Amino acid sequence: MPGSPAARDLRPLIVFVDLGMMLSFDQLASRLRRQDVEVAHLTVAHNPLARLISRAAYDRTELWADPSDLPGLFARLGADRIVDVQCPEALLDDVATAARQASLPPATIALLAHRQSWQDKQITSQHLAEAGIPVPRTHPASGAELEYLAAAVGMPLVLKATVSSGGEGVRVVSAPDEFQPALEFLSSQGGTVYAEQYLPGSTSCWAAVLSDGAVLDSAIYRTLQSRQSEGASSSIDVVEDSTVSAIGARVAQVIGGAGMVNLDLVRDASGDPFVVDVNLRAWHSVVALSAVGHDFTTAYLASLGLASAPVVDARLGPVHVFPDQNGSELAISRRRGARRFAHDLWGQRSVLPARYLAVQTLLFARRLLDARPRGGACSADDRGSGRMGRAPVGA
Repeated sequence: MPGSPAARDLRPLIVFVDLGMMLSFDQLASRLRRQDVEVAHLTVAHNPLARLISRAAYDRTELWADPSDLPGLFARLGADRIVDVQCPEALLDDVATAARQASLPPATIALLAHRQSWQDKQITSQHLAEAGIPVPRTHPASGAELEYLAAAVGMPLVLKATVSSGGEGVRVVSAPDEFQPALEFLSSQGGTVYAEQYLPGSTSCWAAVLSDGAVLDSAIYRTLQSRQSEGASSSIDVVEDSTVSAIGARVAQVIGGAGMVNLDLVRDASGDPFVVDVNLRAWHSVVALSAVGHDFTTAYLASLGLASAPVVDARLGPVHVFPDQNGSELAISRRRGARRFAHDLWGQRSVLPARYLAVQTLLFARRLLDARPRGGACSADDRGSGRMGRAPVGA
């Protein structure tokens, strides 16, 4: 019968391994649970907040402290049922090794091996360049002098860890005295570092789900609002861009494989887009994009052979990423932030499970209290000016 231990043991299992809380993983897991897929969370985070979110988003949660723990955890979860393992790039080698040691299904091991082949960002850039795809100039940075790198890629330049997730593996060097501290910091993270040509233009993203290199669904978006120089944005705008779309389709043909992919593209001074990053995992707005008709969760299951490809009825427009990790509205006004959250929460009622939304509501209430003005001061909006701005499309 549905819900019995025997029935649960027959369900496919997708495992998420992380080094802390990841919104993209939590929300994708929440959506997958609605489609008769079991989801498990392997995490190092054991504080009460992390446990609360994990219980709301996943069927099972296990703690790990060392990569040597992972094979045993895979076996305990049911290695033969694991159809995919989502993890940040920094863990990919350890996860792939553990998958082989735990004898995960060959198809799952092949998925991880394919991602491994594209995890080195400089090598990936070189492969794309050989295929005629526009990428910035790059050069290995370890042991190189700034003058040599500046001659090779230009100045200012970007230093990047060859294997990294998010903005922590990136440093922009605009002046000579910034070079050595940036290089030492990135080198201290344990990997190699390379220099990349700095491009001054706007950033676009091409997000897609692939099946044997064929695109099941894709979207192009740009950041509208972010309070951080790197990392997740608060609002995005889904747009049409034939040039970016053509580049994305070509990248898909080159990298092949199945699963999720997200490209970051930056325009040069002439306005031409260049691919600066390739990530083969869930991205921060993967669920939020359902607000404009992109069901990437079903497309992802289709790429794993667990569902039929979705019928895409997408549209263009702004999307506010829920929950707003940057607290953009709340930083301006508690009342405006509360309206923004309530608007987004209403829009998510058919997207995310109720208990996940309940947890996020509790977390927002805590943030709202933390943002309370000290000494009784408050903004005009908090005092009740009565202005009601039109909110962007809810995520």
